[in-house]
Amino acid sequence: MLSFDEFVEYLIENIAGYISKDFEGEVTVTEVKKNNQTSYKALQIKQKGALCSPSVPLDQSYNYYLSCDDLEKTINYIADFHNEHVNDIDIDPDDIYNFDIMKDKIILRLVNYEKNIDAFKDKPHMLIEDLLVVFRWIADYSEMGVSTAIVTNYELESWGITIEELYQRALINTAKYFPLSCDDMAGFFLKSIEDERIKEKVKEEIEYFMEDKAPMFVLSNEKRINGATSILYPKCLNEISKIYDGDFYLLPSSVHEVILVPKCFGMDEDYLRFMVKNANDSVVKEADLLSYNVYEYNARLDSFKVV
Repeated sequence: MLSFDEFVEYLIENIAGYISKDFEGEVTVTEVKKNNQTSYKALQIKQKGALCSPSVPLDQSYNYYLSCDDLEKTINYIADFHNEHVNDIDIDPDDIYNFDIMKDKIILRLVNYEKNIDAFKDKPHMLIEDLLVVFRWIADYSEMGVSTAIVTNYELESWGITIEELYQRALINTAKYFPLSCDDMAGFFLKSIEDERIKEKVKEEIEYFMEDKAPMFVLSNEKRINGATSILYPKCLNEISKIYDGDFYLLPSSVHEVILVPKCFGMDEDYLRFMVKNANDSVVKEADLLSYNVYEYNARLDSFKVV
């Protein structure tokens, strides 16, 4: 069994032959930066003349190797992954600076301000309460996943639009690519369970846990990826306030979802803050942390703020 470093070195020396007999390019190890100043090491297999290439997470690949204990199988797995995704990003570099071509590809994400502002201070961004709105453009969108790239100031300038126009366009596109999803707590978790016996058991446990407690609802999107952005969708929170009888609290569960608690049930705000802190410190991955604050949505003003 190879160590991690030995495994990486073996990949660098041998993966090209598994990609293609006529492979021309370079194989390197790169650090891929993620949300909240987190990162991971990845193998980058860049074909000669390619605009970019998919990154293969090395930790994930090594764990696959450890689980199957088969180096040949692992390398074939990585090669298949590369060949499957190598053509995902199919865009002419010049098109990136053409707003008519790019306008329907721009989306936004909601991230933690303190942990990300340094990375985005020289890129288009907006501040809503203590949350940072950042912008990306979609390079590929399919059932397999979504590939995106950061919108830079150079692109914004070449498009000839303001930051507010960028925001409004991104809102429309984000809601289109990532449709809203709002479920009660049980419904949210049950959606991902196919086995009916397990589903019934989980449902009973959630109902027992939630008995005599204020009802909670989970707001996200249908893909459950960066679903916290849904709180910005036009009329989203206002429509929810009509269904759930007025004002409510927003608990940032992660960048992927937000929990809603109707105010009419009189939940203690300090306890809600404790819930958010406890979840962030014990359950939420560092890369997925959104905020330690609790927010209050005011239906009359159609806005939310930190409480």
